[in-house]
Amino acid sequence: MWKLSAILLISTSVLHVIDAIKYYPPVDLPVHNCPDNQKWVTCGPACPTNCENYQVSTFRLCKRKCEEGCFCIFPYIFLAGDSGPCVLPEDCPKKPNDPRFPTFDLEK
Repeated sequence: MWKLSAILLISTSVLHVIDAIKYYPPVDLPVHNCPDNQKWVTCGPACPTNCENYQVSTFRLCKRKCEEGCFCIFPYIFLAGDSGPCVLPEDCPKKPNDPRFPTFDLEK
């Protein structure tokens, strides 16, 4: 008897799902076109890595929560700030007199 009840319950549930699909057609999700080397994520880093902060520390405290948007695909990082073009870390601009970017000037 319980098998018949289970079958009836399942078939009734399936009919409700079919009715829901019939009356509530799927909604087209928006298409997000991200720039090169980026992808759309619904919960990306609120304080993403960029050329200005990638060598500062392996752990950075970010007080904001995740954000939706286009983010760099690993190993790329933002050139500056939290948006814009993504570059490889070795392609970041070098800053003169910055202790994070030592230069060896042999002519003195």
